[in-house]
Amino acid sequence: MTSPIAVTISRQFGAGGARIGRQLAERLGYRYLDQEILRRVAGRVRQEAEALSDREERLSSLWETALQIFAIGAPEATYPPSSLCHPVSDRELFDLEAEVIGEVAARENAVIVGRGGFWVLRNHPRLVSVFLHGERGIRSATIRSLYGLSSTKEALAWVERCDRARARYLKAMTGVEWPAAGNFQICLDTGRVSDAAAVDMIVRLVEDAKVQRG
Repeated sequence: MTSPIAVTISRQFGAGGARIGRQLAERLGYRYLDQEILRRVAGRVRQEAEALSDREERLSSLWETALQIFAIGAPEATYPPSSLCHPVSDRELFDLEAEVIGEVAARENAVIVGRGGFWVLRNHPRLVSVFLHGERGIRSATIRSLYGLSSTKEALAWVERCDRARARYLKAMTGVEWPAAGNFQICLDTGRVSDAAAVDMIVRLVEDAKVQRG
């Protein structure tokens, strides 16, 4: 039986990963996985997705880690706070998301955004791994417009902070440096390449994967 194709999209903050991922999935007729991964994990640990979303692709602070430990319940605590009844560590969250990614990729063609998918599926027989990046000024302009930030300086701070957080998180969870071109089959600068051109190039890789590894 032919294995499904998995396209993983890793991206710098503001490089258009979700936008291009949706366009690609629609073009190919593939399953699109982004926030659905988090919703599935939330269901498995009986938490609201919103309670986990701020912790994705970044390491918990010391204060957050302490709260997770205290949530287990101190000896004198009768009822822990409801939002922390089922504490999930960074590693557990990553492993649960990896489990969801692996389950879907084993069954159907999919476009998967973020969450270390390039590493989680590194042994997938029909993997197409993509990295989207861009000059910080261009990405910060996108973020400023998208989130209604008050200044370019604030937007740049967001971009730099999120890039650092993702790099630290993926290094801790996978042991690999991020971003590094060797982790991906194609790297695209979305500040210089249009969405349509990016999708076209990725589609050509998918078509090649069908032929070479079909």
